[in-house]
Amino acid sequence: MARFIVGPNDWNFRDAYQQASDGDILELEDNTRVDLGSSVFQINKNLEIVGQMTAAKDLTCYIDGAIAITNQAQVTLRRIIFRAEIDRVMLSVDNASLKLSQVIIYNGYQDAMTKVSIWANDADVTATASIFKAISSDTGSTLKLSHSHLDLTNTSLDKVRLFADTDSNLKLAQIDSFGLVNQNALNLESSHAKLKNCSFKIDDDVTNQDKAATVYVKNTSLETTNSILGNVNGINSLCLVANSSWNSERDLIYRLYAEESRLYLQETSIETVADLEQLTLAYADGIYFKAHTENVINLYLRAKAMIYLKQAFFEEVISPNVRLEDGALATVDQLELADGDASLLELKADATSHIIFAHQATGLKQAEAETRFQTEDKLVGLSEVKASLATILQKARFYQLRRQQGLNAEGVNLNALFMGPKSSGKATSARYFVQQLAQAKLVDEQRFIKVQAKELTDERGYERLGEYLEDTRGGVLLIEGAQQLLGQTELLDLLLQGQTPVIILTGPKKELTKLNSVPGFTKHFPNQLNFTGYSQNELVEIGKKLLADWQYRLADEDYYTQTLAHLCQQANFNQASAMADFNHRLREQMSQRVMATADTDLETITNEDIKVVADQLGTNHTTKDAYAELNSLIGIAEVKRAVKNFIDLNVINQQRKQAGLAVANTSMHAMFLGNPGTGKTTVARILGELLYQKGLIRKPTLIEVSRSDLVAGYVGQTAIKTRKKLEEALGGVLFIDEAYTLSTGGSNDFGLEAINEILKFMEDHRDDIVIIFAGYTKEMQAFLAMNSGLESRIPNTITFADYTIAELVQIGLLDLKKRNYQVEQAAYAYVVSESHQKSNDHSNGRWVRNLNDRLVRLQASRLAQSDGQGDLELITRGDLEKLLATN
Repeated sequence: MARFIVGPNDWNFRDAYQQASDGDILELEDNTRVDLGSSVFQINKNLEIVGQMTAAKDLTCYIDGAIAITNQAQVTLRRIIFRAEIDRVMLSVDNASLKLSQVIIYNGYQDAMTKVSIWANDADVTATASIFKAISSDTGSTLKLSHSHLDLTNTSLDKVRLFADTDSNLKLAQIDSFGLVNQNALNLESSHAKLKNCSFKIDDDVTNQDKAATVYVKNTSLETTNSILGNVNGINSLCLVANSSWNSERDLIYRLYAEESRLYLQETSIETVADLEQLTLAYADGIYFKAHTENVINLYLRAKAMIYLKQAFFEEVISPNVRLEDGALATVDQLELADGDASLLELKADATSHIIFAHQATGLKQAEAETRFQTEDKLVGLSEVKASLATILQKARFYQLRRQQGLNAEGVNLNALFMGPKSSGKATSARYFVQQLAQAKLVDEQRFIKVQAKELTDERGYERLGEYLEDTRGGVLLIEGAQQLLGQTELLDLLLQGQTPVIILTGPKKELTKLNSVPGFTKHFPNQLNFTGYSQNELVEIGKKLLADWQYRLADEDYYTQTLAHLCQQANFNQASAMADFNHRLREQMSQRVMATADTDLETITNEDIKVVADQLGTNHTTKDAYAELNSLIGIAEVKRAVKNFIDLNVINQQRKQAGLAVANTSMHAMFLGNPGTGKTTVARILGELLYQKGLIRKPTLIEVSRSDLVAGYVGQTAIKTRKKLEEALGGVLFIDEAYTLSTGGSNDFGLEAINEILKFMEDHRDDIVIIFAGYTKEMQAFLAMNSGLESRIPNTITFADYTIAELVQIGLLDLKKRNYQVEQAAYAYVVSESHQKSNDHSNGRWVRNLNDRLVRLQASRLAQSDGQGDLELITRGDLEKLLATN
């Protein structure tokens, strides 16, 4: 490594470069100025260019001009002031590497907006303790990267914007960016960036809200920690668009805008407003909304954006603090108000949006939605209620038409009582009823108020009710929880006065019927509808419709249906509210999965999401994705195909039945043929789960039996014993292993009695049980031949081939892994192959597991002889060799 001293009395810079070789150093003497002229100086060698620094840490060496680094050269600049006042890229790094340390890059070109301080393409740029500076705040300069890596530490960007695109990677720490006006200080497109302890600000004098965001992020993953982004309230300090993701921890953001992006916020502070739009998905575990003087709300969601507010802190009350529009969704866990009661906070959603409180006892006030009511096709079930409402509407419409034609017409009293248990559809039906009245121009939909009866029972209740009646004159007043009005004589008298709006009271039937004892009540409320609740099928249908309305898609509707149906059988699964909670948990689980995995699919709820939620709700039924479990099995490709075809056929047949179409008289009983250890029992268990998840059987039950479970030792006892097992499996699957043994004892064997009982049960319960007969291929053929009724009732046959050596090796390695053993795979594969060739035992998976048992015993013996000295998990080559020698 040679050192070339560059200065007035030593080497000229150009000559020194020509003489230098890779790894050499060009050192500038104190107060040396290198003028490269107007042309671009080319560097294609691995060099270090070093200047001088005074004791006061002032730089004394200058390079004026433009440099292009190419040809994979690795160049380091240290203690240099690099200046340019020409129409050129100052430092171009193309397919090369540049390291800057204690360097000042000064772009003095007056029209620097289109000029670049550093341009990097397919390059690696690192800068520490450096300064990038431009002459003009109006134009600034640019540090531009394309398909490159940038690592900046303890560096200032003075009127210099940072632009990166095309899969660039940025790592920024202790960066101070300032001085720009109407330009992005940081612009990231199709890249990845990490910021820590950084500050990106723009000029304080900017007030125009249309000006550029301080940080603009497009199709980029951004991680920030302890950073400040923006400093002017009227301008978006951070703008994320086009499938970007942002992971924030302890940052301060002055104004946030995001669309089609994913956000994970932890202890993040928002100075003014967070505006989330266009399918943005956010998870906030600690978000702080500061007090401010701007006339804006704290959190604004629209265009199907979603947020989970696990914890949110507000410094002031705004009307509203949170607003949702156009299909937005917010799930709220915990809200806090500085020096105040969180119930004062206001959260407002329009009719297409939803605010869901994770804890019902939150005490928060949810502002009344500007409601647009559901249409009849979304009013699932409730056929009797819909018929009653239709009758009321037809009558009202009839007299309305008579009045329009100048004929005498009676007045129609539209007041109604909606009586039934909680979550039985009363509120939904009330909204539907009001919509129908409005469409018929019988009421003014704009004059609609919904109120909880308990709000009318305090000292101002009478006054408040009078105001509501006046405000809704010509419209509708909906009072929920009307059982609170019992004994409230003044309130009831006010309700029973004439010339009021249409009044709908909702509540439990037992309590509301007591109102009929109030004089004049039945006259004023002639329409009294009973709600009995939703059926299981209706609840499932409602769940699907709600998910579809919120633009979610189920990967497997059958799996969702069966899981929800199973939950409906639990005592604590309370009608529609429990279903809504189930859907809420699904959306929350999906959002957490998407954020954790950076999945780009923001619509699909997977079976795994459903499984997680079902487990949370304590269902005692396994909710594993049975298809995924089947496909995870080693080998048996033909079996997997046969099972899928079997399921597909029966699902379509079921759909044809439900549609009233003709279906061939098919049976789901099956034979599993093959040698021991080929996976017949495992596949039977998975098949049972699949049948249940697809709604083809009632219960997720698999009863496994053999001859001894069915056959007794005395005449007449076998039928009883067999029937008991059949009844136990009713609604699910009965798996009979080694079924041929039922016919091996001759004509006097009690096994024939078991077969006859099975045949009778199959006929009596043909659509409510699936029986799988398993055994060796040859023996099972003889089993079928002994009774003509068997073959006709078992139309499905799946053959399990023996495992190949490679598959046995996979099974064996997986078995050892589950037991926490480690082994050299190639050596193990050789031992399995050699042992299998020597063995007369071809019980497939069972054989290889037995082989592993012997191998584990050999390892244990070796360790015991060495007083336990050695790796308890490692199976050595010596262990394998001993195993092979004993075969």
